[in-house]
Amino acid sequence: KTSFLRRAAGGDKALKRVFYQAAFTSLGRPDSRAFYDRKRAEGKRHHQAVIALARRRVNVLWAILHKRQPFRENFKMAA
Repeated sequence: KTSFLRRAAGGDKALKRVFYQAAFTSLGRPDSRAFYDRKRAEGKRHHQAVIALARRRVNVLWAILHKRQPFRENFKMAA
């Protein structure tokens, strides 16, 4: 049996752990839960779906810092 679940070896382990925990904690929020449920419906396992949510949060944080604009909670991203 082949497994394609492989953790990225590079990067700051502590920072990755912080983003994972933040994503896991955010599952109580409706928008985060909807994203997580969508990833689960796509066939991803729990851990993979939480990592995808963490990655999305990193992307949002990067965009906020890059564009130097405040976070807008009601902003809708294109599908």
